[in-house]
Amino acid sequence: MKNLRFFASILILCVSLALLLVSCDTNERKKRSNKDDEDENITQTTLNSESDTAQSTIDSDSESDTAQSTIDGDSESDTTQSTIDSDSESDTPQSTIDSDSESDTTQSTIDGDRESDTTQSTIDSDSESDTAQNGGKNPDIDEKITSISFKSSLSYDYLQSLNGNSVTINGYIATSSPVNGSFIFLMNLPYQSCPFCVPNTTELSNTIEVYPKSGEKFSYTASAVKVKGTLEVAPKDKPFTDPYGYTFSFKIVDAEYEVLTSEDMGADFGVWERFSQSGIINELFSMYDYVDFVCKWNEYFVNTYTGSDGVVHTGYYLYASDAKKILEEGNKKYGTDPEYFSNLVKKIEVIDPVAFKDLVANVRQAEALAKKAYNKLYNGEYTSEYKYVDKFGTNDYIYSIIGGDELKSELNSVYSGFEVWLAGWEL
Repeated sequence: MKNLRFFASILILCVSLALLLVSCDTNERKKRSNKDDEDENITQTTLNSESDTAQSTIDSDSESDTAQSTIDGDSESDTTQSTIDSDSESDTPQSTIDSDSESDTTQSTIDGDRESDTTQSTIDSDSESDTAQNGGKNPDIDEKITSISFKSSLSYDYLQSLNGNSVTINGYIATSSPVNGSFIFLMNLPYQSCPFCVPNTTELSNTIEVYPKSGEKFSYTASAVKVKGTLEVAPKDKPFTDPYGYTFSFKIVDAEYEVLTSEDMGADFGVWERFSQSGIINELFSMYDYVDFVCKWNEYFVNTYTGSDGVVHTGYYLYASDAKKILEEGNKKYGTDPEYFSNLVKKIEVIDPVAFKDLVANVRQAEALAKKAYNKLYNGEYTSEYKYVDKFGTNDYIYSIIGGDELKSELNSVYSGFEVWLAGWEL
């Protein structure tokens, strides 16, 4: 029993010890478990902390990265933005510069345009002002100076196309120009004492009247001159008439002249000067006076005459007998000399037979025409009619040459050829 109790006690002791050990172990386990939990918690905490730290680090890094990124990003963004902004700012200044430049350019362009417009406006304004001051003509546009010649002046239609325009022409001042300088007779021949006229008329031929500017006078010079002025052309049916009674279809007004030098003259000036000095030109006009008379003697008249009783009588148109008397005894006798035309040709050829061959041909044409008309007069190829004459207010005999119109037409043709030849000599 005792043994049982002993074994029971030992068993109880063992059980108690075991329970104690278990309890201790349990406590130890709990402690360990708690410790582990703590460690785990600590670890976890550490982990969490590290994780948090890491996360924080990560987050921080991330935040830092983010921040940095943000910063960097911002920085980059800022940098970029800054770059952009910088570029933008740079661009902005540049843009501003460009913009200013463009603005300046634009403004410059505008200003330029404005200046250009202003300048143009000034030009236009000046132009308009000049135009207004020049009677509606713009001096820079409309002021075209045309060089005319004695030859081109033979065409009325050509002159009419230049009416009112500025023109220039070279020539010589005739010595018979008014001494008061109110105007000059301009000719293409030097040393001429009087202007040329179409035979048996007061119509100027190869002679141009030139008038100075208002309030000014011309002075005479024997030298060749260049005239510049405004061309005025008269209506065809209403020619100009000067104080001397000369008639002409055009004139040059508001004019001035300058003296030409020898360098301004043409290569043939020497030949032309010798021709002018020879006096042949006056003989040529006398020749045409003669030819005109024999072709149109019936159109010549005497205004008044004094009879043997001392009474002044009204005028009359020439009879055939009057024409013959003038040719045989009067102021046209020189043309009836058989050698008259040939002697004139010899004088011309002495100067220069080649340069003046066209003139010689013209003289021969005039000679043939004069002989034809002369023969008509002396062969009685004319008629007469007694009728009232308006010009003299009386009745009288009026003569007509048979074929007279043909003679006058041929005379106009031959004389025109002479005018063209004469006007063709330009300085």
